[in-house]
Amino acid sequence: MGKIKKLGYTSRILSMFVVVFVVSAVAMIGTATANRNLDWGDAPDPEYPTLAASNGASHGYSNYYLGESVDFESDGQPNPTATGDDTGNDDEDGVTFVGSLTAGNPVTVQVTASKSGYLNAWVDFNADGDWGDPDEQIFEDVQLATGLNQLSFDVPQGATTGTTFARFRFCSDSGMCSLYGGDADNGEVEDYQVNIENTEIPEFSTIALPVAAILGLMFFFNHRKRRKD
Repeated sequence: MGKIKKLGYTSRILSMFVVVFVVSAVAMIGTATANRNLDWGDAPDPEYPTLAASNGASHGYSNYYLGESVDFESDGQPNPTATGDDTGNDDEDGVTFVGSLTAGNPVTVQVTASKSGYLNAWVDFNADGDWGDPDEQIFEDVQLATGLNQLSFDVPQGATTGTTFARFRFCSDSGMCSLYGGDADNGEVEDYQVNIENTEIPEFSTIALPVAAILGLMFFFNHRKRRKD
């Protein structure tokens, strides 16, 4: 009988030990996840998914990044101009738009990558607060070479003019950061405020003189032909 009681006591001790071990392991995993170095975006939220609560884009620490550097935050840093995480180090230096974004025209972008990897990018062309509409993903798993890459995309003819936002995500493997929200094992996310302009129409003075000259020449030669006839 005493042996049975002793076994029961030992069993309870072992059970308690297992419970404590499991709880401690879960806590350690949670702490490790919370303390994991992550790079987050800074496009305005709730319009765009930037905060963790909105399934914002995040990237784990690595040597895959855009531009010269990358910094890390505990959560997304949204603000109205997509500059919320530029307080100590402006790490959004990997993308340069060459020329203006004009409805109906192509635009060139220069993208600098630390290593060969994959780029995904979006522009909110209709300025409705997301990147989920057709044709808003401008680059899909485009492979970048180390250093400067020159790419181009088309701005839709019906794009809404005015201020809107773009998101660029870079990581080591295709498919890892092909969505504009969610976590990626490595890489960087960079958000940009951009401006879409109307299609430029030449001023009257720039087209009036050439047209007048052509019409004048046509009239002159037609007049000479009639005189000969």
